[in-house]
Amino acid sequence: MNPSANNLMHMHRFRTSLIELLKEQNWTQQEFANRLATDPANVSRWLSGKSSPDSATVGRILESLPEGYQSDLLTAYLKDQVPPRFDTVVQINAVEGGKLKPLDSEPELPESLSPELKKQVVYFAKLALRWPEVRKILELFYAVAHRNKSGRWDHRRDSLEH
Repeated sequence: MNPSANNLMHMHRFRTSLIELLKEQNWTQQEFANRLATDPANVSRWLSGKSSPDSATVGRILESLPEGYQSDLLTAYLKDQVPPRFDTVVQINAVEGGKLKPLDSEPELPESLSPELKKQVVYFAKLALRWPEVRKILELFYAVAHRNKSGRWDHRRDSLEH
C-alpha cells in the first residue's frame, strides 16, 4: 500500500468532523464549496475520503467557519496527521471547547459494568492498543460483546479461533 493511500485511510477524524459540521450548519456540499471558492468536487472527495485537503486549504476551511467549530476541525485534522500507533507519543487537544461531538468520547460498554470497572477497561485499552497483537484480541472481544448484548463472553459460542 502506498503512503498516500495509507494516509487517506487515517483521515477519518477530519472527514467525520466535516460531515458533522455540514449537517449541523445545514450546508450542502455546493454551499460549502462556494464559501471556500473551490470546486464542489473537492468537497465531495474530502467527504468520501478519496482525498484530503493540504494544510493551506485547511487554513481556508477554518477561516470560513464559525469560530466555535474551528478548534474541533483543526484538532481532527491534526490527529489524522499522526502516524498509526504513534498517537500515544503526542497529545493533541483543542484549547477552546468546540461545538461538534467529542472526537475521543468513551466507547460504549455494557451497562452491567460498574463505573470504576469501565474506567479501568478504557485505561487498559489505551495502553494495550500500542501493540497490534493485543489490538486484534481487543477487537474480537469488542465484536463478541456487541453480538451478545449482556456483555458477557460465552466461551461455548465464541472462540478466539475465528
